[in-house]
Amino acid sequence: MTVTVSLTPPVLEKRPKMVPYGKVPGENRGEQPMEPIIYLEDPYYYVRDDSRSNTEILDHLKAENAYTKAALSHLDGLQDELYKELLSHVQETDQMVPYPHGNFVYYTRTEEGKAYHIHCRQPRHDVGAEEILLDVNKLAEGHAHCGVRSVEVSPDHKLLAYSVDLMAYETYDIYIKDLTTNTISKAVEGCNGTIVWGRDTETLFYVTQDAAHRSHKVWSHLLGAPQSDDTSLFTEDDEMFYADVFKTSSGRSLLRTLGVQYTVEHWQNELLISTNRDGDVNFKLMSVPLHIVLDKQKAAHNSQWTSVFAYDPTVKVESVICFESFIVLKGRQDGLTQRWICGKDTNNSTWHKTRLPMPEAIYSLGTAKNAEYATTKYRYTYSSLTTPLQTVEYDFISNKTVILKETPVPHYDRYEAAKYLTKMTTFTDFIACAEHLVATKVTSPSHMTCEGGSAGGLLVGAVLNMRPDLFTAVVAGVPFVDVMNSMSDATIPLTTIEWAEWGNPNELKYFAYMLQYSPYDNVKAQAYPNLLVTGGLFDPRVAYWEPTKWVAKLRDLKTDNNQVLLKMNLDAGHFSASDRYHVLKEKAVRLSFVLDQLKCLEK
Repeated sequence: MTVTVSLTPPVLEKRPKMVPYGKVPGENRGEQPMEPIIYLEDPYYYVRDDSRSNTEILDHLKAENAYTKAALSHLDGLQDELYKELLSHVQETDQMVPYPHGNFVYYTRTEEGKAYHIHCRQPRHDVGAEEILLDVNKLAEGHAHCGVRSVEVSPDHKLLAYSVDLMAYETYDIYIKDLTTNTISKAVEGCNGTIVWGRDTETLFYVTQDAAHRSHKVWSHLLGAPQSDDTSLFTEDDEMFYADVFKTSSGRSLLRTLGVQYTVEHWQNELLISTNRDGDVNFKLMSVPLHIVLDKQKAAHNSQWTSVFAYDPTVKVESVICFESFIVLKGRQDGLTQRWICGKDTNNSTWHKTRLPMPEAIYSLGTAKNAEYATTKYRYTYSSLTTPLQTVEYDFISNKTVILKETPVPHYDRYEAAKYLTKMTTFTDFIACAEHLVATKVTSPSHMTCEGGSAGGLLVGAVLNMRPDLFTAVVAGVPFVDVMNSMSDATIPLTTIEWAEWGNPNELKYFAYMLQYSPYDNVKAQAYPNLLVTGGLFDPRVAYWEPTKWVAKLRDLKTDNNQVLLKMNLDAGHFSASDRYHVLKEKAVRLSFVLDQLKCLEK
């Protein structure tokens, strides 16, 4: 198709469909779907094409891109300037702190002008002999998208397994590279990207997805054998949960985790369980002897569980990392991320814990790579408003910390209070903040913009319907705007999982409430600010049809002459391009749009 560039926006034909909400025979509509069924009319329902191959829809998206490009063509020079400025703040040639693992140290690095990471290693005691394990730049040659999720070396360090997604749909194939011969073979097709090696170099574990893109089945694969011979180890049939697989820090146990109600780690002769049982919503850390767990009769009872970190309503327990002689508990207290070092006394009977002190009153902690179990050192990241990101190493024996690298510089209850039937608080709070900025004369609606992506796109979309007069322009990235359609249909990826986040519009108690804020369903005949909307054709999280339908409905009903632009990346998914330079170019487009609408370019 030859796309004709026009400053007249593309128009989607209306083909109304009555969409059912409630109990539909033969469909998963949740636990308590309402009866009788309620129908809502959707004029653009037909835009949905799960195959992403309908030429009519693809031609429309190409026309949208041509229209957006023409509408923003006067900003080409500014976009180039912004891109160069953004790039000037990026350390293009960089290297992560190497982490020890076996007889090697492993690390990733980037090179100026190259879009992707390079995975490397060196002999532990010979820092000059670099071995490139995987150059993603070479892997990406000839592909518009190249997403690498997992890169895992085998226990004997002779093989490398990595998972690749070349379609941006977050479905991966696993490849095995022989690090001696450099030969590469495909081992697994169509998984979620998780890779876990067994205790040998012959077995790996992976997870596949169901038709709704939900990770639900754990498999074991024997290298060299066909995938059809793989063994299914576990299937999560409840559509409200995911299944995934990981290996404990000791490397001796393979565990499964369902949802987020508990996590399990193996430490010495015990299992450490982070759980919210007994109504302890902030979680606590418990211990149970391994032999009890392996005894089916005793495992059914919790009498052998002992407390490692007792429940404290002021502490949010998040996860635990185990080392041979100590464990690290990750959590939150006093509004900040914290780390506790836990261990047992000399007779191995009593747990003791110490919170790691931090040098500043306000800071943020993150996770660094900790690949070795038999070590006395723990790595984490640290940053604050005055301290750039650091990689820090704590020594359990000396109780001292060392900064390994510093990046050069050129509250949870509120979340819980705005869910389900109080979700409107999210939008009214946002509006209140904008109104405060205007009332205190910090700015005015003609000089104020906002941006939101994914669930944040829902936020700005709902606010646009409620108070379009507060902003002169809005940027909505991969916006979750078709709430009612997406949350009622269990065949759409994430829907059943997200019922626990938003509610289920098939249930009477949620239907009317969710309908009142769904951006697509509340577009009305009123003036809207200028709007730039972005999406990804292969996005499995917020499907391309959501922003496409929303843009069409806005253009049809709005009463002003402001721009509504749709920029659809035909090679990307939810997280934009996999090319780090292209990501900056996309950001430059968004910034140029905002600066133009704020009239910052006028002399």
